[in-house]
Amino acid sequence: MTGTRRKLMMTALSGVGIAVGPVAAGGAAAADGHSVVVEVRDTFATTKAGDATAYTYAPALVPAGARVKVRSVSVRGHRNVTTLWLDGLKPGTPFMAHVHVDRCGVDPLASGGHYQHRVGGPVDAANEVWFSFRTDGRGHARASAEHNWTYEPGRFPGSVVVHEHGPEARRIACASVPFAS
Repeated sequence: MTGTRRKLMMTALSGVGIAVGPVAAGGAAAADGHSVVVEVRDTFATTKAGDATAYTYAPALVPAGARVKVRSVSVRGHRNVTTLWLDGLKPGTPFMAHVHVDRCGVDPLASGGHYQHRVGGPVDAANEVWFSFRTDGRGHARASAEHNWTYEPGRFPGSVVVHEHGPEARRIACASVPFAS
């Protein structure tokens, strides 16, 4: 992967035991256990790195080399907590982010629309995964979203997209994540 560093881990937890192992990028399947943990660490690359899995579309806000970590913990059929960590973004700046339906690409629109638990349902933080945050003085941020539902098998989301905060909400960065529950 040119210009990007990627670590992906999927852990299935059940009442019987724990299975831990690497999963190929883009291929995380639901486990038989009761809980699934998906964690991705990546580095944002410019769109010139066509084979990257995390892109910056606004290097003044999210410079190439900035880092992202996404962790999703699902308790099958009951609950999901998705947490986003960012490092190296423009300090003291408000941002928002959402889980999107498709993987990232060179084109900011490649990630598709927001993932919705109830497709066609309300466009709100209860039906979608929304993060709102401000970077600290060093460009670090952390945000979490918790829901009483899990990602649907057969239509797992594919990415987390960082947006500018405000009415335009331009897509400024994207990290591909093979979510599972």
